[in-house]
Amino acid sequence: MTTATVVWLCVGLVVAGLALVVVAVVPLARRARTVRRTLRRVARRQEDLARLAERAEGLSDQLTALQEEVLEQAEALAARRAAAARADVP
Repeated sequence: MTTATVVWLCVGLVVAGLALVVVAVVPLARRARTVRRTLRRVARRQEDLARLAERAEGLSDQLTALQEEVLEQAEALAARRAAAARADVP
């Protein structure tokens, strides 16, 4: 075996190795793109959920305030009815 043959054999092995690396990396790169896209989608959905949670908390606070207001109005109405009932009794 001559030196030139050994060199060409080594070059061929390097090229074959690089081809195998490319064949192995390309599907991984495609999957990585899919994973990155999925992670972006998940991040957007988490942001949406956080906004919805804030909105739900605000609505809950508004509902509590309205319930307290209705309760106060009901108590005031009950007091007026009681006063009117006492005034009607001879």
